[in-house]
Amino acid sequence: MVARGLLFSDVRQRVESQVIAELGGAGWRASRYAYDLFPGPDSRQVEHLAFAVGVPRTTPEALDRQSRALGITVRTGLGVRFTCRLRADAQVGDFDAALDHEVDLIRCVHAALKNPEFSIRYTGTTLRQVLADGTVWYSETSWEVLHRLPLT
Repeated sequence: MVARGLLFSDVRQRVESQVIAELGGAGWRASRYAYDLFPGPDSRQVEHLAFAVGVPRTTPEALDRQSRALGITVRTGLGVRFTCRLRADAQVGDFDAALDHEVDLIRCVHAALKNPEFSIRYTGTTLRQVLADGTVWYSETSWEVLHRLPLT
């Protein structure tokens, strides 16, 4: 039996849905901006705990046998970017809270792709920075998902 595999959009949608389901009650919401455009051009419009999920890269496994019936084993890069508001009178505490939100996100993404047919590996937080006038904290986290890409 050949596993169905995952399309790139499946990977992105599973993660977005899991974050909304698990963390939405705590205020997390999917951004109206696509991953490549997030957090948007105007820091005054950035929402607290807004996030965007993207799949910016994919590479095939070097020694994998590729066929229409089996598909292709690939490593898909997964990125999640999110923002938090920082208050002028509590920036250090808000920064610590943002770091804790990042851990919540890491746990949530792993839960979204928990399945024996593929594996996920956290590859790091590639960026943490304060934007604009010091009122927005921005984080970019990344994972690698090993999965079958169906060809039929």
